[in-house]
Amino acid sequence: MGPSKGEEEEQSVILISDDEAENTLGSSVLVVDPLEKSALEEEKSEEVVDEECELMVTFCKQANVMPHARYDCTIHLFERTECDTCSPLGKNADICDQCYCYICDKLAAECQNWTTSSLCHCNAHNKSKFWKDQRDFALAGVLVMFNLELTDIDADLRHGGSLLIKFIQELSVEYNKYLVGEKIPPTQHECICLPKLPAGQCNICRSRNTEVVYKYSGVFALVTRFLNQAEQESPKAAAVMYLGAAKEIALHKDPALLNVVPWDDMLLTTVLKGQNITGQRTQKGRKMRLWEAFPVIEARVKKLVDKENYKEVVRYLRAVKCNDTKGSVNRFDFVYECSAVFQPKCWSSLIMILGSSSLLEKSGHLHPLSLKEPPLDFQRGVLAASSGLLEELKAKINVSLPPTIFSPHLHHEACLILAVQAIQQMLFCDLPYLNSFLEIALAFGNNFWALRLLLDHLSYEEHVLHGTVNLILRDLNHQKATMLKLWQNLGPQYVGEFLCLFLTCRHQKMQSIGLFALSIITENLHM
Repeated sequence: MGPSKGEEEEQSVILISDDEAENTLGSSVLVVDPLEKSALEEEKSEEVVDEECELMVTFCKQANVMPHARYDCTIHLFERTECDTCSPLGKNADICDQCYCYICDKLAAECQNWTTSSLCHCNAHNKSKFWKDQRDFALAGVLVMFNLELTDIDADLRHGGSLLIKFIQELSVEYNKYLVGEKIPPTQHECICLPKLPAGQCNICRSRNTEVVYKYSGVFALVTRFLNQAEQESPKAAAVMYLGAAKEIALHKDPALLNVVPWDDMLLTTVLKGQNITGQRTQKGRKMRLWEAFPVIEARVKKLVDKENYKEVVRYLRAVKCNDTKGSVNRFDFVYECSAVFQPKCWSSLIMILGSSSLLEKSGHLHPLSLKEPPLDFQRGVLAASSGLLEELKAKINVSLPPTIFSPHLHHEACLILAVQAIQQMLFCDLPYLNSFLEIALAFGNNFWALRLLLDHLSYEEHVLHGTVNLILRDLNHQKATMLKLWQNLGPQYVGEFLCLFLTCRHQKMQSIGLFALSIITENLHM
């Protein structure tokens, strides 16, 4: 039994896709409309479907395609995966005129992320939790944080969500300003550089004395305005604004609070022992890095230096990471400032080793050697080769000392000359960061010819010469009692040669060291 002609004109048959059974937001449908007939359809053919029920199909027609999700398209095949966003799968990028984007809920032809790498909305479907979450976020926006059903989101909630998004964007800007802080330069500060500038005019000293102040007032004012605005909104919108603001503020941290790694921390321990040179390690699949605030690094370096653990200081400074963003401490300045504390000790120890015998004294101490000054041609040859050797050392290349220069006959002398050249280069680069130099000068012991070689080379750079002399004069002034005791132990011959070295220097500024040392001795002759 078939439908009557009148019934055909008034009814349409709608076929609902099985995939949309659990989707309440819309259906992908096919409509069979018998109202439009082609000439071919007029040629009716009868086909018995069920003889017992007397059901017979008298004619059929291809369905008209209605708007549908891409995964329900009957024209183009669709491949399903859980969360593939790299590139379109199979023919998923192909669309018909009625294909809709599952994420954007608009025509696929209008979707800007249809085939965009890392997004690929063309692969989205309703059987994937990943894609469902993406759709919820696209439709609900910031309201997704409240786990609301899409059907529960009304105009008030959406209005509160739009205000919250704007607030979050503005809050991000203010909070970043707070984290960077505001630099407050000192009004007056004494310049310690060379040449010495009037107070307040040296940019280097100004940067060192600059204080960083973290002001939360900008964030506080913005939050206050937002909460006051929420009081004027509807209850639903206000609830969204209050809860969203509370969630954002809860994530804020005080940048002045320092996260101090304990000394027995596994990563720090391996770095100090030299077992880890990168400052990185992987624990349970998570990469960890030795990262500390600048005040913590300063304090840790000072403690290591006080214990004379210089190797550990070098290992630590090479591995640790500090803030290196705009407005923070420059990493190279930081390394120099920290190393200024222990550089003189390191250099003096190196010079004492190079100028000592390979055999220790019975007490276990170094046995200093009084080396005879080598010929001038030999000194010039070592100095000429030293520049290349030091460049190779800076490049961390395994250096081979030329056997013609570093022969067993003058090996100690050649090493001292190489050290003189290295100290000279160090002074040219690091002089503003040094806090002492007398210890380096005294380390040459009775090898005054090597110290004179260093002082002569410094005289070619006026600012380096003046800076070095000022350091030595300051050391002598602060360590008068120590120097007197040291000169008494070393004897009158050493003191005479020390005074003669400086008093006979060709540069008048260098002679001031000899005059100052002589005044210390004459003032304490009665002792």
